Amino acid sequence: MLDPYSGIAQVYLDGTPNTVDTYGPTTLYQQPLFSVHGLAPGTHTLSIQVLHQRDGETNGSWIWINAFNIENGSGIVGGVSAPAGRIEQNNPAIIYTGNWYLNTNPIMSGGTAALAMDPNSSATVTFNGTAIAWIGYQDQWSGIANVCLDGTLQSPPVDTYAASQRAQSSVYSIGGLSPGEHTLMMVVTGTHDAASAGSWIWVDAFNIK
Repeated sequence: MLDPYSGIAQVYLDGTPNTVDTYGPTTLYQQPLFSVHGLAPGTHTLSIQVLHQRDGETNGSWIWINAFNIENGSGIVGGVSAPAGRIEQNNPAIIYTGNWYLNTNPIMSGGTAALAMDPNSSATVTFNGTAIAWIGYQDQWSGIANVCLDGTLQSPPVDTYAASQRAQSSVYSIGGLSPGEHTLMMVVTGTHDAASAGSWIWVDAFNIK
């Protein structure tokens, strides 16, 4: 829905962010606010993040979800779990919230990675396996993230700072998990250690066993 009280949302399609302004000068129901066509056959993920932001015209920050139209497919109840192997940052099993940016660089796994610096931005991967490694990127501008496994905060936080560039680096890993489905969530703290000049957190890929 478009109306004079609607705001801005961040829409992620397979991990790629898109900013959508849902303001309208008059109320219009059942409006297509974001659409994409010609996707490769297979599973895809669409997630919507309420930013609590608005443009200069609107009187509110409301985001409305009425329905979804899916071409040549159907919705997947219960979400998607990643199997064993390497998955890239745009895999449908990964859900992003907050403000993430797409980086395209041949040094990244698959040629792309996602990065965020805003506190509480998160990336959550659901997987089937007994071990997982978060593959990121480390440099002089990288910061600190909290990691939760199956809802339990892991200690200590993960400091991704490095004095020199480290592409496709295993910044966090854990093994010995019980067979079955698990979730790993990376949460941006917006902080960094004294040596770092920034608080960027990178998600490049995951290795699952």
